Amino acid sequence: MVDRMMKRLGLVFALALSLAFSGSAEAQLRRVLDLNRQAMEAYNNLEIEQAMQTLQEALQTAQRSNVTGSALARTYLNLGVVAIGGFGDNGQGLQYFTEALRADGSVQLDPLTSTPDIQSVFTLAQNRVGGGGNPGGTTGGTTDPGGSNTGGGSPAPPGTIPHRPWPEQLQNTALPIFVEAPASADVGDIYVYYKAPGMRDFRRMDMQRVTGGYGVELPCAEMLAPRVQYYIVAFDPAGAPMGFAGSAEEPFSVSIVTARTQQAPALPGQAPPEQCSDEECPPGMAGCSTGRGNAGLGDTCRTTNECRAGLVCEDEFCVAGDGGGEDPETPAGDYPRFYVDLGFNIGLGLVKTGMRIDRSPDDGDMGREAELGYLLPGDEACASDVPDDEYCLNLVDDGLALAPGLELNLGYWVHARVGIGLFVRLALKAGEGTMSRILFGGRLQVRLTKPVASGFELVAFVGGGAGQYQVQAADTEPFAISGLTNVNFGFQAAYRFTDNVGLFFRYAVHLMFPTSLFAMDPTLGLQLAF
Repeated sequence: MVDRMMKRLGLVFALALSLAFSGSAEAQLRRVLDLNRQAMEAYNNLEIEQAMQTLQEALQTAQRSNVTGSALARTYLNLGVVAIGGFGDNGQGLQYFTEALRADGSVQLDPLTSTPDIQSVFTLAQNRVGGGGNPGGTTGGTTDPGGSNTGGGSPAPPGTIPHRPWPEQLQNTALPIFVEAPASADVGDIYVYYKAPGMRDFRRMDMQRVTGGYGVELPCAEMLAPRVQYYIVAFDPAGAPMGFAGSAEEPFSVSIVTARTQQAPALPGQAPPEQCSDEECPPGMAGCSTGRGNAGLGDTCRTTNECRAGLVCEDEFCVAGDGGGEDPETPAGDYPRFYVDLGFNIGLGLVKTGMRIDRSPDDGDMGREAELGYLLPGDEACASDVPDDEYCLNLVDDGLALAPGLELNLGYWVHARVGIGLFVRLALKAGEGTMSRILFGGRLQVRLTKPVASGFELVAFVGGGAGQYQVQAADTEPFAISGLTNVNFGFQAAYRFTDNVGLFFRYAVHLMFPTSLFAMDPTLGLQLAF
C-alpha cells in the first residue's frame, strides 16, 4: 500500500518537473522569437544599432537555453541581414548566414528585408555550407598550379573555387597566387584578400587573367615571417559573389621562410619572382637605407617617419601599411629636412611725424630743417621716446615707405610638422646708428600641409631677434629708426619643382621696440632643400 502510494507520488513529481521544464523551455523559445520580432521592427525603423543589440541578446538567450533549430537559425539569419543591410559588412553577414544554414538548412530570407546584395551573400553561404569543407576532393596535401604534389598538410579551407596554395615562400619575395578558371567562365572580378604580419585587416588585390585562369603576385616587401594568410572571392559581371576559396575565418596560410625547402612558386608560364631589390627596401631587410627611422615591426613610435620603410605608425606601434591612408603627421616618403632660402625683400615700414631719426641736419642745412624732414629738438610733435636734445621726423603725409633688402634663411625640420630656423635681413639702404643695416633672429615654424619631397607646402612661423629696421620716406629726408629688439610672425608658401629646388613667397610682420616701428616684409626668392 505504501509502496504504491510512493510510486504515484514519484510519478506526480516527475510529471510536475517535466511540465515545469517544458514551460521554462517554451518561455525561453518565446523570448528568443519576441526579441527577433523587436529587432526587425527596429531595423525597419532604421534603428540599426538597437536592432543589432537586440539580436545579440536573442542569440545569447538561445545559447544559454539550448534553443536550436529554426529559432536559432532565424536569429543568425536576422543578424546577417542587419550586418549587411545596416552596416555594409558582407564578411560578417556571410558568417551569420553560414551559421543559420548550419542550424537549419531550410531557413530562407524574408522577402520584406532582403535586397540583391543580401541575397547574393546568402547564396554564397548556401554554396559554402552545401559544398562542404573540401572542394574538388582535396585533402591532406597541397598541389601547385601545375599539378605536382608539394607535401602533406591539414585539410584545405572551405570553398567553391579550385585552388591549392603553395606550402612556403622565401621572405621578401613576391608570392604568386593562382586559381583555375575556364576561358568561357562568366566572371567579372576575382579578388584575393591577404593579411601579412602587422596588418590589422585583410588588404585586397585584383587577380588578372593568366594562362589557364587568374593570378596575382602579393608584394615582396610584405612577405614577412612567420606566415601570410589569404582568401579569394569571385564576382560575376553584375558584382554579385559567385564563388570563394577560403574565408576570413578560415584563410589559406603560407609559411614565409629564410631558406627554401620546396621549389620556387611561380604563376603558369612565368618565371619565379626574385627577392626584393635594395631600391624596394622592405622593412627589416639588411642593408636597406631610406632615410627613415630604425623602428621595426611592432616597435613603439610617435610618427611614421620613426618606422622603417614599408611600415606606418598606428596607435604608437609600427605596423605594416594598409594602403588606405597615411599618417597625417608624416609624409608618404622622404622629404628634405634642411633648407636654404635666399630672397629679395620689398620691405614696407610705417612712418609718421614725430618718430626718432638716425641723425641731425648738416650745418649747411640749418634753417631748412622743416623742408628736409626734420623737427626741431623739443617740438611737441616729437614722440615721447625722442630725447629733448634730438631732432625728430617731420612728414607732410604719414604712411608706408619702401625699405628694400635681401634676406637669408636657414632651417631644419626637427619633426615632420615642426621646424626651427635662423634669418638674416640686410637692408639695401639705411642711415646711421647701431646695426642700421642688419636684422637677424630665430623662428619656430609649423608646417600646415603634408610634408612632401616636391610640390606645394604652406608654413606658419613666429620668432624674434635683434638688429634695426630703418625706413626713409624720401631721399632727402632722414631715416626713421627702430629699437634693437624684434618680434615677427607670418607665413611662407613654397613650391619645389624637384626634391631640392623651388621658389618661395614669405610674408612677415615685424614689431620693433622699445623704439616702436611696424614693418611688413613680402619676400620672393629661391629655395634649396636637401
